[in-house]
Amino acid sequence: MNVINKKIELADGRVIEIETGKLAKQAAGSAVVKMGGTMVLATVTCADEVKEGTDFMPLTVDYRDPYMKALNLPCTFVMQDKYGMGEPSDEMMNRILADVKGTTFKRVVGIGGGTVIDISKLFVLKDLDNATDAFERKITIVKEK
Repeated sequence: MNVINKKIELADGRVIEIETGKLAKQAAGSAVVKMGGTMVLATVTCADEVKEGTDFMPLTVDYRDPYMKALNLPCTFVMQDKYGMGEPSDEMMNRILADVKGTTFKRVVGIGGGTVIDISKLFVLKDLDNATDAFERKITIVKEK
């Protein structure tokens, strides 16, 4: 992947720097955005192929909730904060899996940082009920979505 750098100078003299193609190469896309002493890494993951249909399941965190729900998208929202903060634990992932069991969706959209992306990866696996079973290879891993 090629590294692309862009600088945007604002009217007040501040500069926004955007760099893509250098970090998070396993993600479908990523960008590092810098301004002053602040730096943010944003990543996006997605399936290689789009499956037909409009239903999908965004996994995000509560602070985006008012913005996401206002869009009236035909989907089921899962807010990660409801299940705990920080790195995903087996218990956190299993509670989310239990809550979405029976939900029909063809696509998973993870909006957020590493925890959200890690949890989103579980939703593409066929018949997964227990995250620990997947990590310990007690079940056959089959990507379904």
